[in-house]
Amino acid sequence: MKINNSNVLLAEPDKLAPYRIVINRTMPFDPATLIGDSGLRIWRGPRVGDGLEGDEDHDYRSFCVDFFDFTKLSRSGNFLTELKSGEKSINGERRRWRLLRSSVQADAKIGEELFMQDGQKILRMIYDEFKIGDVELAGTVIRNSEGKRCTLCLCRDQEKRDGSWFPRCTCLDDDRHANVFALNLLAHAPSAFEQKIRPWGARIPR
Repeated sequence: MKINNSNVLLAEPDKLAPYRIVINRTMPFDPATLIGDSGLRIWRGPRVGDGLEGDEDHDYRSFCVDFFDFTKLSRSGNFLTELKSGEKSINGERRRWRLLRSSVQADAKIGEELFMQDGQKILRMIYDEFKIGDVELAGTVIRNSEGKRCTLCLCRDQEKRDGSWFPRCTCLDDDRHANVFALNLLAHAPSAFEQKIRPWGARIPR
């Protein structure tokens, strides 16, 4: 799987390096296991429902990514806030709506692989090179024990001071500020990637 575009984070499996990871799609993402909260599950059905029935709420376009090359990351191209001029913060649901319309959002399985990577090399690189310490995986919606919609966020631990990161759920009812970046897979989807991912049936808000 390879597309020649600087913003498409795909790599050939036989060329994977320390800063390139394999996304194991044979093991579905389980928020309860990753975060350690048995009340967490993937949101199902429409946003206005109870989250218990229907299709899982993902940006399914992200699911075609099996090999992820983080050496191609750029701060401006792959980390978005979707804040417009004059905005200091934005509601989480509103931001996700903007994100899905503008680009392909990394799903929570990618976040899980980042967190579980030996030594968290890629997350450390993201902080060292871009000074980003909060990364949202807006491609997957999680339902918490209170029935609220959330997303997975990976956060650099400021208390341990060892450069390690931890996962948490962030409610989409809450505002997102300029220091919280959503990881997108490409800033402007080229036609080849569009054709590759279209069969997954991503729900793009109108």
